[in-house]
Amino acid sequence: MKPELFIITPYHMNPPNFRVIFEKQTLSEIFKVTVLTPPSESNLITRNFFLRKKLLNLLKNNLPRIIIVYDLLTLLFLNSVLKKHRKKQIRVIYEMIDDFSYYYSYKLIKNKINIIGYKIFSNLEKKLLSFVDFVIVNSPHLFDKVKNKYNFERVELIYYTSPYENLSPKNNPILTSAFIYIGQFSLEKGAKEVFALAEKFPTKRFYIVGDNRYKNVSNLRNVIFLSKGERIHYEKIRIILSDLLSKYFLWGLSIIPNFNKSFFRQEANKDIEYLSLGIPIIGNNRPGIRNKLESVLFVENLSNNNIDDLYLKKKLSHKALEVYYRLFCNECIRKKILKVVSEIL
Repeated sequence: MKPELFIITPYHMNPPNFRVIFEKQTLSEIFKVTVLTPPSESNLITRNFFLRKKLLNLLKNNLPRIIIVYDLLTLLFLNSVLKKHRKKQIRVIYEMIDDFSYYYSYKLIKNKINIIGYKIFSNLEKKLLSFVDFVIVNSPHLFDKVKNKYNFERVELIYYTSPYENLSPKNNPILTSAFIYIGQFSLEKGAKEVFALAEKFPTKRFYIVGDNRYKNVSNLRNVIFLSKGERIHYEKIRIILSDLLSKYFLWGLSIIPNFNKSFFRQEANKDIEYLSLGIPIIGNNRPGIRNKLESVLFVENLSNNNIDDLYLKKKLSHKALEVYYRLFCNECIRKKILKVVSEIL
């Protein structure tokens, strides 16, 4: 009989978070995995109360070997429960997929970083690490923070991986160029910069695939939203991508400004998804893009000439796949996940 493992995430799974899905699939090779998620309509506070109650109920009849907790506030809400049950040989893994000190301090005062809030959340996070057995991070920035700022040794860098790795066709340099943006479309993720580019290149199509949270509506005819504003299931995005890749050579837009420093310094999931399809990145100079430079065309160097340059398209598309299979492929991430649980048991 397989030992039990709980994954607790405050992110509702409608549509599902692929990182959580992939982690569950991988860990199911060894464990009986239960994923605890809140209702989609819950807010920041109620979802964590919901998760705490759900965990307490599960622990009455189940004794998992490992509990994986996503998110700083969820770890805080569950802290007393986890501390009590660690005495029963339950191992706790804290999974950081954002720089939560920046993320939550930014939320306190929109469009500004609250320095006092940042310090409070950083100190809280460092203190909570004394009650966990292992930390998983998803970026070099967070790895450095946990290891060197928090002085926590048991940390592993495990990147996001793409649900589109096996999608066909891949990017074809012979086709006409177009631009694509995948994911949340917001001021903090570069919506303003995307509109500026669309205005600069009016003869090129700009496809937006994801939930639109940008209030400033564009009347640009070359900007096409392929959803009704809501988050889209990755399987539906797969169909959209397959259709677009049969018609265009795609350039992936990832121009994240320095409003929310967590987004700015982190790995962007969309970048990894682009690379898995041989889609080069149109990006800005930021920490989260520096391990992909071979496959990046910086936005300030973009011109009508190089957008359609066949040699450049071939070169960067090849490099995109090369970088993806070196750092982010499904099998790379699967091995790292299994390595962590083998070390902790």
